Amino acid sequence: MPRLMPRSLAKPCRALVRGLALAGTALALAAGAAQAAQEQPMNLSPQGLTEPRALEAARPAEFAGPLTLRPEATVDGAYVRLSDIFDNLPPRQDAVVAAAPRIGESIVYDADWLRRVAQQHALDWAPLGRFDQVIVVRDSDMVGRAQIIEALRPHLMERGMPDQADIKLNGTSDSIRIATAAGARVAVEDLQYDPGRQRFTAALEVPAGSPTAQRLRVAGRIFLTTAVPVLRATMRHGELIEPDDIDYVTLRVDQLKRDTLTDPEQLIGRTPRRFVQAGAPVTDIQVQRPRMVSKGDVVTMSYSTPYMTLTTQGRAMEHGGLGDQVRIQNLQSNTTVTAVVTDHNAVTVQHGRPAAGR
Repeated sequence: MPRLMPRSLAKPCRALVRGLALAGTALALAAGAAQAAQEQPMNLSPQGLTEPRALEAARPAEFAGPLTLRPEATVDGAYVRLSDIFDNLPPRQDAVVAAAPRIGESIVYDADWLRRVAQQHALDWAPLGRFDQVIVVRDSDMVGRAQIIEALRPHLMERGMPDQADIKLNGTSDSIRIATAAGARVAVEDLQYDPGRQRFTAALEVPAGSPTAQRLRVAGRIFLTTAVPVLRATMRHGELIEPDDIDYVTLRVDQLKRDTLTDPEQLIGRTPRRFVQAGAPVTDIQVQRPRMVSKGDVVTMSYSTPYMTLTTQGRAMEHGGLGDQVRIQNLQSNTTVTAVVTDHNAVTVQHGRPAAGR
């Protein structure tokens, strides 16, 4: 037979049961809310990002990726920084780690050096092997021979050098490397010029007026030049050279052959003996007047004085063009005389060497 609960305990028990029921309902609601949160996207913040994404976007760029080693780096200042060596370096960790190499030179940092630097600056990086290295190059500009010569030219002209003279520096490595941001103006100082020997010396400062300027002592020679007539196009024997066929080049006088033609009139009206190349200096032996007399031809010989004119036949002993002097054998006397070619198969005997005539 069941035992009955005393009336004095019935009311507290009913209150306890109602409390347990409310607690169960609250737990069920909480579980349902959690499941709904998993199934539905989170509410957007006013900036249009979910809260986790907003936090991710707010992370600084320094966490973009792991540190990676650059195999090569170019610096334009006096120091090497961590950011020159590593990619993805947090800006707050950047620091000077070494002096830059000299202008235009390079330096190699090996794996041991890189490991020590990373440890010293608490970087999360270690070399993958003993062959890891970085080559650091100091950026520079070159002030070469051409720029040096152009800086020297006005100073030499002030001391009497001809305008079109050719300037040659002694040696083979007269050049200056400077920092890219330094500018490249060349200052010429202490110029000494000897017009008789055509030699000079000078001190150069680059960049001009800079407290860090480099200085270089140079020496050289001056060579006189002249305009030389040349052919615009290659011409061959039989082609007559006319004024429009001629161009000019500037060449050093000391490099011309003794018989180089320097007057265009020495070319006009003549023809190459074989061929003459375009743009090349022409020597006297390369051209001739158009052949008017051929060796072995019978020619008409003339000899004139104020009182008479004699003509006879002769045989040419050599080829000749208009105006050339050729040797002619008189067919009547067998005497050989010198005559000037005046026309096709016609010559005039020089005065004092008359030809026997009729």
